[in-house]
Amino acid sequence: MKPTLSIIIPCYNGEKYLADAVNSILKQPCQDLEIIIVDDGSKDSSGAIADEFAAEHVNIHAYHIPNGGVSVARNTGLDHAVGQYICFLDADDVLCRNAYDKDIHNELTSGQYDILSFSHMKGMADLDYGCMISANAQELYLREQSDYIKQTYKHFCSFIYGRHLFTDEIRFPEGIRYHEDVCFLFLIARNSKNIMQHKKPWFVYRMNYSSAMHTLKNADHILEEIEAWEWCRKNSPREKDISDCEGNIFSYMVDYIRFSCMYNTPIETIYEKIQSCEPFQKAIVHYGTFWLNKKTAQLYAEFMKTPQKVWLYYRLKGIPYTTAQWFIRTKFGNIVNQKLRYKLVLKDYLVE
Repeated sequence: MKPTLSIIIPCYNGEKYLADAVNSILKQPCQDLEIIIVDDGSKDSSGAIADEFAAEHVNIHAYHIPNGGVSVARNTGLDHAVGQYICFLDADDVLCRNAYDKDIHNELTSGQYDILSFSHMKGMADLDYGCMISANAQELYLREQSDYIKQTYKHFCSFIYGRHLFTDEIRFPEGIRYHEDVCFLFLIARNSKNIMQHKKPWFVYRMNYSSAMHTLKNADHILEEIEAWEWCRKNSPREKDISDCEGNIFSYMVDYIRFSCMYNTPIETIYEKIQSCEPFQKAIVHYGTFWLNKKTAQLYAEFMKTPQKVWLYYRLKGIPYTTAQWFIRTKFGNIVNQKLRYKLVLKDYLVE
């Protein structure tokens, strides 16, 4: 009998946390599920750990592929998944306690929803403390001419997707290094009609400072996200979708400028990169001129030297200017900042 839910775990050198991820699934109240672990050419013992789990549990399947990136690993999992619904979990994250309970199972077996949406937790690496990201968390980016575009900051792993939504076109793009999930979520959400939203958290996202995203030294990863939205724009059949993509490209270029200023990137370098960013040049046609010349760039850079809200928070606490700068610019300062922000005890949300 086919399981109702397939949970796909891509894994590359995840020996430190993989067992935690798998055990968090095995301890769910409902076990009408299968676990698919895709070892993406790991150089550590991840593959052996996956094989050991597969040998001990009939509902766990391990697959080994040459290293091709997380998109290839997730697509491999999709090729083998047989569940009526599908969700994803990274190897260093865990499902929350009682996430997959009887009520959620009943909603899945009813087959009336395309997508189930959940809140999720963000936790420190040790999972002692964290914070809740609401199921309806989103931010509005203000555009010129009173044009608003909604950009959600929800993690794509906080959704359960109906298997029927997946087609040859709706897959993870394999040519994008970062933010491939942006492309996937953009495409699959636009093919969904019935979405059930839950306030309960589904999983805990571990703030792993050894991960690819947390070891970046500058704001260039945002340029990668712009590439992801350009991919969405090129693969969007509808004018409204294309317009949304252009709006997001514009907003991420604003983020690129802001974070580049925070990293003290030279103005000339920032200016060169936005001038050479073809997707941004296309988007700016719709949203008007934003960065006209180097004088404008200099004024913007002076204004956005630091993330204003975080910097102001420390200044209001009486912390000196240079110390506030250090708090938001260094890795250790960032860790301290996370500890100040993540005050929710995660013990009650983790499986025992």
